[in-house]
Amino acid sequence: MGRSRSTTDAVKILHRRYIKDDPVRMAALDAERTNAQIARMIYDLRTDAGLSQRELAELVGTTQSVISRLEDSDYAGHSLSMLSRIAKALNQRVTVAIASADSETDALRHAFHVVVQNLRRAKGLTAAELSKQTGIPRREIIAFLRLLKKGA
Repeated sequence: MGRSRSTTDAVKILHRRYIKDDPVRMAALDAERTNAQIARMIYDLRTDAGLSQRELAELVGTTQSVISRLEDSDYAGHSLSMLSRIAKALNQRVTVAIASADSETDALRHAFHVVVQNLRRAKGLTAAELSKQTGIPRREIIAFLRLLKKGA
């Protein structure tokens, strides 16, 4: 067996040192990533809507401290019903996807699809308008989004 190549990439060093191939640690890392993604998504949607935490709380029917907690990446108590209430208040909808646990590529592909789709919707752009602004043919944008959605 050959020696592993040395690296200066801190993420790779930490992963090799603390996660390795330990399934329990991998699951914990995935859970933390999910919590951080949800927290960031709520924060981004709220700030894109120009709302304070207190204003969003009023729309959702909760308190500012609950919104603050939901936007904390260390919070692990996100519920589908609360996410649905937030989405409704911000004129959005919640979508759920289940991806292969073995494929980081699937997770990245799905995340990229969601980001592109949400950015397009947040800007109020149709695929045709996005095409005009980016110079990418509409059919390619639609095909690309379908490809990402299918996980191909």
